Amino acid sequence: MDVYYMDIKCLMDLDKIEYYKQGLSAYRMKKVDKCKLVKNKAQSLGAGYLLAMLLKDRGIDEPVITYSENGHGKPYMENDENIHFSITHSEHMVAVCMDNALCGIDIEMIRSFSPAVLNRFFSEYDKKLIENAQKQNEEKARLIFTASWTKKEALGKLSGKGLDFEDHLQMNAFDDRYLKDNGIYIKTDKIEEDFVMSVSSIKSEVKNVSPRKIVFEQIIENKL
Repeated sequence: MDVYYMDIKCLMDLDKIEYYKQGLSAYRMKKVDKCKLVKNKAQSLGAGYLLAMLLKDRGIDEPVITYSENGHGKPYMENDENIHFSITHSEHMVAVCMDNALCGIDIEMIRSFSPAVLNRFFSEYDKKLIENAQKQNEEKARLIFTASWTKKEALGKLSGKGLDFEDHLQMNAFDDRYLKDNGIYIKTDKIEEDFVMSVSSIKSEVKNVSPRKIVFEQIIENKL
């Protein structure tokens, strides 16, 4: 598996977005065009270029890809069913993972939370972890809360169902033994000080994956 992420602050410009989107497939360009806010357009564009870079590493040109979506809106490639990918973004960060097996990714800016959110959306196991951390350090509690959320999202993207707080895997996102018993593995990293990223897979090798930071200007210089 490969995991690439990128800071897209440099793309927060409509002229740049309109220019660089031309290098992507019609499907990805439509994704960019559907976004109304500049930030969301930049996120979609950045994710498209990371996806293109990962495909290029595999000898495939992104503009020739034919995409479809499952019943939950999860995209996949009709050209090659052996390539699996997942895209995520949060604020000025985007990330993509790609493998030859099912995978899912989520990135979130570390944020605060309310007791109501914990009570409504988190298992007793997760709640206890977060509440115990909160007694020691609020910053640590926010980190664990965000990590838990990214794990749930990454698992939802792996299955293709999306976020589902009643899903047994997502409810036990912090329980590695439970996930392993169900053939799922997950790795979580703190990225760029303010973000947490989780990557899920049906392969245990995900535990050894190191996210790679990509700089947009380097992609352009290499004429992707």
